[in-house]
Amino acid sequence: MQPLRIEWKFTTPLILSDSNPVHLDALLAWAKVDEAIKDEEEAPYSFQEQLPLYRSEGVWQASQLVFEPDSHPFNISMIRQFEGLRIMLGFDTEYTKKAYSKSDYNQGSGPYKGYDMRQRCQWMKKATAWCVGDAEEIRVLLNRVDRIGKLARNGFGRVSSIEIVEDIAANENWLLRVLPEGFERQSGAVPYARIMSPISPPYWDKTRMIEARKPLIDSSELGWI
Repeated sequence: MQPLRIEWKFTTPLILSDSNPVHLDALLAWAKVDEAIKDEEEAPYSFQEQLPLYRSEGVWQASQLVFEPDSHPFNISMIRQFEGLRIMLGFDTEYTKKAYSKSDYNQGSGPYKGYDMRQRCQWMKKATAWCVGDAEEIRVLLNRVDRIGKLARNGFGRVSSIEIVEDIAANENWLLRVLPEGFERQSGAVPYARIMSPISPPYWDKTRMIEARKPLIDSSELGWI
Protein backbone atom coordinates (compact mmCIF):
# COMPACT_ATOMS: atom_id res chain seq x y z
CA MET A 1 0.00 0.00 0.00
CA GLN A 2 1.32 3.43 -0.99
CA PRO A 3 0.30 7.03 -0.34
CA LEU A 4 -1.15 8.19 -3.66
CA ARG A 5 -2.46 11.33 -5.34
CA ILE A 6 -4.97 10.91 -8.15
CA GLU A 7 -5.85 13.66 -10.63
CA TRP A 8 -8.64 13.70 -13.22
CA LYS A 9 -9.15 16.06 -16.15
CA PHE A 10 -12.43 16.48 -18.02
CA THR A 11 -13.76 17.22 -21.50
CA THR A 12 -17.27 18.28 -20.40
CA PRO A 13 -18.57 20.40 -17.50
CA LEU A 14 -19.69 18.74 -14.27
CA ILE A 15 -22.89 18.85 -12.26
CA LEU A 16 -21.95 18.56 -8.61
CA SER A 17 -23.83 18.55 -5.33
CA ASP A 18 -22.67 20.84 -2.53
CA SER A 19 -24.20 18.55 0.08
CA ASN A 20 -23.00 15.21 -1.35
CA PRO A 21 -19.29 15.24 -2.20
CA VAL A 22 -17.84 12.58 -4.50
CA HIS A 23 -15.69 10.15 -2.50
CA LEU A 24 -12.87 8.17 -4.10
CA ASP A 25 -13.92 4.98 -2.32
CA ALA A 26 -17.42 5.39 -3.83
CA LEU A 27 -15.94 5.44 -7.35
CA LEU A 28 -13.82 2.38 -6.61
CA ALA A 29 -16.79 0.56 -5.06
CA TRP A 30 -18.93 1.28 -8.15
CA ALA A 31 -16.18 -0.04 -10.43
CA LYS A 32 -15.70 -3.14 -8.28
CA VAL A 33 -19.42 -3.97 -8.32
CA ASP A 34 -19.69 -3.22 -12.05
CA GLU A 35 -16.82 -5.61 -12.71
CA ALA A 36 -18.43 -8.30 -10.54
CA ILE A 37 -21.79 -7.95 -12.32
CA LYS A 38 -20.18 -8.33 -15.74
CA ASP A 39 -18.24 -11.36 -14.47
CA GLU A 40 -21.60 -12.81 -13.28
CA GLU A 41 -20.45 -13.20 -9.69
CA GLU A 42 -23.06 -14.63 -7.29
CA ALA A 43 -23.06 -11.69 -4.84
CA PRO A 44 -21.70 -8.74 -6.84
CA TYR A 45 -22.59 -6.06 -4.27
CA SER A 46 -20.40 -7.74 -1.66
CA PHE A 47 -17.37 -6.75 -3.76
CA GLN A 48 -17.70 -3.12 -2.64
CA GLU A 49 -16.13 -4.32 0.62
CA GLN A 50 -13.02 -5.52 -1.25
CA LEU A 51 -11.33 -2.28 -2.26
CA PRO A 52 -7.56 -1.90 -2.86
CA LEU A 53 -7.31 0.62 -0.02
CA TYR A 54 -6.01 0.62 3.53
CA ARG A 55 -8.76 0.78 6.15
CA SER A 56 -8.62 2.55 9.50
CA GLU A 57 -11.32 2.15 12.16
CA GLY A 58 -13.86 1.13 9.52
CA VAL A 59 -12.99 4.05 7.21
CA TRP A 60 -11.34 3.61 3.84
CA GLN A 61 -8.22 5.76 3.62
CA ALA A 62 -9.48 7.67 0.58
CA SER A 63 -10.44 11.34 0.41
CA GLN A 64 -13.30 12.96 -1.39
CA LEU A 65 -12.55 14.57 -4.75
CA VAL A 66 -11.47 18.21 -4.51
CA PHE A 67 -12.33 20.18 -7.65
CA GLU A 68 -10.40 23.14 -9.05
CA PRO A 69 -12.83 25.37 -10.99
CA ASP A 70 -12.06 26.64 -14.48
CA SER A 71 -15.18 28.78 -14.87
CA HIS A 72 -17.97 30.42 -12.94
CA PRO A 73 -21.03 28.22 -12.40
CA PHE A 74 -23.67 28.48 -15.11
CA ASN A 75 -27.12 27.03 -15.72
CA ILE A 76 -28.28 24.79 -18.54
CA SER A 77 -31.90 24.11 -19.46
CA MET A 78 -33.34 20.59 -19.40
CA ILE A 79 -36.79 20.05 -20.91
CA ARG A 80 -39.10 17.06 -20.81
CA GLN A 81 -42.29 17.37 -22.83
CA PHE A 82 -45.59 15.77 -21.93
CA GLU A 83 -45.96 13.33 -24.84
CA GLY A 84 -49.72 13.22 -25.11
CA LEU A 85 -49.78 11.97 -28.70
CA ARG A 86 -47.51 9.02 -27.93
CA ILE A 87 -49.68 8.11 -24.94
CA MET A 88 -52.84 8.34 -27.04
CA LEU A 89 -51.41 6.11 -29.77
CA GLY A 90 -50.43 3.58 -27.11
CA PHE A 91 -54.01 2.86 -26.02
CA ASP A 92 -55.19 -0.73 -26.52
CA THR A 93 -51.67 -1.93 -27.28
CA GLU A 94 -49.20 -4.08 -25.39
CA TYR A 95 -48.10 -0.95 -23.46
CA THR A 96 -51.49 -0.38 -21.85
CA LYS A 97 -52.90 -3.66 -20.65
CA LYS A 98 -55.50 -2.07 -18.36
CA ALA A 99 -58.09 0.63 -18.80
CA TYR A 100 -56.87 4.16 -18.04
CA SER A 101 -58.75 7.38 -17.59
CA LYS A 102 -57.51 10.86 -18.48
CA SER A 103 -56.69 11.52 -14.83
CA ASP A 104 -54.05 8.78 -14.93
CA TYR A 105 -51.95 10.95 -17.25
CA ASN A 106 -51.09 14.04 -15.23
CA GLN A 107 -48.61 16.34 -16.92
CA GLY A 108 -48.12 18.27 -13.66
CA SER A 109 -46.84 15.38 -11.51
CA GLY A 110 -46.01 11.71 -11.55
CA PRO A 111 -44.22 9.63 -14.21
CA TYR A 112 -45.64 11.66 -17.13
CA LYS A 113 -44.77 15.07 -15.69
CA GLY A 114 -43.45 17.64 -18.15
CA TYR A 115 -40.84 20.12 -16.94
CA ASP A 116 -38.44 22.89 -17.82
CA MET A 117 -35.67 22.90 -15.23
CA ARG A 118 -32.16 24.30 -14.78
CA GLN A 119 -29.03 22.40 -13.79
CA ARG A 120 -26.02 24.18 -12.32
CA CYS A 121 -22.81 23.25 -14.19
CA GLN A 122 -19.18 24.22 -13.93
CA TRP A 123 -16.02 23.59 -15.94
CA MET A 124 -13.17 22.16 -13.87
CA LYS A 125 -9.43 22.32 -14.48
CA LYS A 126 -9.03 19.09 -12.56
CA ALA A 127 -10.16 17.02 -9.60
CA THR A 128 -7.76 15.64 -7.00
CA ALA A 129 -8.08 12.88 -4.41
CA TRP A 130 -5.64 11.21 -2.05
CA CYS A 131 -5.54 7.69 -0.68
CA VAL A 132 -3.39 4.92 0.74
CA GLY A 133 -3.72 1.87 -1.45
CA ASP A 134 -2.48 -0.30 -4.32
CA ALA A 135 -1.74 1.95 -7.31
CA GLU A 136 -2.11 -0.68 -10.04
CA GLU A 137 -5.39 -2.10 -8.78
CA ILE A 138 -6.77 1.41 -8.31
CA ARG A 139 -5.76 2.32 -11.87
CA VAL A 140 -7.56 -0.72 -13.30
CA LEU A 141 -10.76 0.11 -11.41
CA LEU A 142 -10.72 3.85 -12.21
CA ASN A 143 -10.30 3.10 -15.92
CA ARG A 144 -13.90 1.81 -15.72
CA VAL A 145 -15.13 5.21 -14.47
CA ASP A 146 -15.40 7.40 -17.56
CA ARG A 147 -17.73 10.08 -16.09
CA ILE A 148 -18.09 11.71 -12.68
CA GLY A 149 -20.89 13.67 -11.01
CA LYS A 150 -24.64 14.00 -11.42
CA LEU A 151 -26.33 13.23 -14.75
CA ALA A 152 -23.18 11.47 -15.95
CA ARG A 153 -25.48 9.37 -18.18
CA ASN A 154 -26.13 12.56 -20.18
CA GLY A 155 -22.42 13.12 -20.83
CA PHE A 156 -21.57 15.52 -18.01
CA GLY A 157 -18.24 15.08 -16.19
CA ARG A 158 -16.61 13.05 -18.96
CA VAL A 159 -13.07 12.04 -17.93
CA SER A 160 -10.27 12.73 -20.42
CA SER A 161 -7.30 11.53 -18.34
CA ILE A 162 -6.31 10.05 -14.98
CA GLU A 163 -2.90 10.41 -13.36
CA ILE A 164 -1.86 8.39 -10.30
CA VAL A 165 1.40 9.26 -8.54
CA GLU A 166 2.98 8.47 -5.22
CA ASP A 167 2.61 11.41 -2.83
CA ILE A 168 3.60 11.33 0.83
CA ALA A 169 1.07 14.10 1.51
CA ALA A 170 -1.67 11.49 1.02
CA ASN A 171 -0.86 10.13 4.48
CA GLU A 172 -2.56 13.28 5.78
CA ASN A 173 -4.81 14.37 2.92
CA TRP A 174 -6.87 11.18 2.78
CA LEU A 175 -8.57 12.60 5.89
CA LEU A 176 -10.33 15.16 3.65
CA ARG A 177 -13.46 13.04 3.74
CA VAL A 178 -16.50 12.23 5.87
CA LEU A 179 -15.30 10.76 9.16
CA PRO A 180 -17.32 9.19 12.00
CA GLU A 181 -17.87 11.33 15.08
CA GLY A 182 -15.06 10.65 17.54
CA PHE A 183 -12.59 9.46 14.89
CA GLU A 184 -9.14 9.90 16.39
CA ARG A 185 -7.73 11.92 13.48
CA GLN A 186 -8.87 14.84 11.33
CA SER A 187 -7.08 16.86 8.68
CA GLY A 188 -5.52 20.02 10.07
CA ALA A 189 -5.94 21.79 6.71
CA VAL A 190 -9.68 22.58 6.99
CA PRO A 191 -12.45 22.81 9.60
CA TYR A 192 -15.13 20.12 9.91
CA ALA A 193 -18.89 20.36 10.38
CA ARG A 194 -21.10 17.89 12.23
CA ILE A 195 -23.54 16.01 9.97
CA MET A 196 -25.42 12.73 9.64
CA SER A 197 -23.95 10.58 6.87
CA PRO A 198 -22.84 7.10 5.83
CA ILE A 199 -19.07 6.79 6.17
CA SER A 200 -18.49 4.18 3.46
CA PRO A 201 -20.11 3.05 0.20
CA PRO A 202 -22.92 3.02 -0.69
CA TYR A 203 -23.26 6.68 0.34
CA TRP A 204 -26.76 6.88 -1.20
CA ASP A 205 -28.11 4.45 1.43
CA LYS A 206 -29.58 6.83 4.03
CA THR A 207 -30.39 3.96 6.40
CA ARG A 208 -26.64 3.78 7.12
CA MET A 209 -26.39 7.35 8.41
CA ILE A 210 -24.45 7.91 11.63
CA GLU A 211 -23.09 10.97 13.43
CA ALA A 212 -20.15 12.16 11.38
CA ARG A 213 -17.97 15.13 10.45
CA LYS A 214 -17.60 16.63 6.99
CA PRO A 215 -14.59 18.74 5.87
CA LEU A 216 -15.47 22.25 4.73
CA ILE A 217 -13.21 22.31 1.70
CA ASP A 218 -12.38 25.46 -0.23
CA SER A 219 -9.72 25.13 -2.93
CA SER A 220 -8.41 28.59 -2.07
CA GLU A 221 -7.58 27.33 1.43
CA LEU A 222 -5.55 24.53 -0.12
CA GLY A 223 -3.44 27.06 -2.00
CA TRP A 224 -4.70 26.31 -5.53
CA ILE A 225 -6.24 29.71 -6.41
